[in-house]
Amino acid sequence: KASLISLIADGLVVVLFTPFFGLYGAVAGRVSATLVIFFYAFYELKKNIKIELDLQSLWKGALASVSLIIPLRLFERLISANYIDSPIITISIEILLGLVCYVSALFLLKALNKDDFRLLKQLMPKSLTKIITFFERLLIR
Repeated sequence: KASLISLIADGLVVVLFTPFFGLYGAVAGRVSATLVIFFYAFYELKKNIKIELDLQSLWKGALASVSLIIPLRLFERLISANYIDSPIITISIEILLGLVCYVSALFLLKALNKDDFRLLKQLMPKSLTKIITFFERLLIR
């Protein structure tokens, strides 16, 4: 049911937005589909178990995500288009730049806390514990 609703939302947004916004219209379709699935799943979960939505974390994560647009667009227009011929190098730099910008935004918004890193340590392989602890000490004030 959620997949069908998501597919309809994605299709509508892509059909309506792509002629005007090109690739960004398609991206908007994917984002809308993801949001529809998220909120539908949350609604269904809430009917069966006690679950709360942390709105503060949600808006901080969304703002950190949106903050990637300007640096990545500047990189594409000013540096990548003029100086880098390899798509592999371009993508690698974009991923690294996006990661640095996203984590920096989360840090500035004080969106990360000890619970986030505790959960990360539980989910990631034990071999990454020292690296996660390093970033926890670096980013948590």
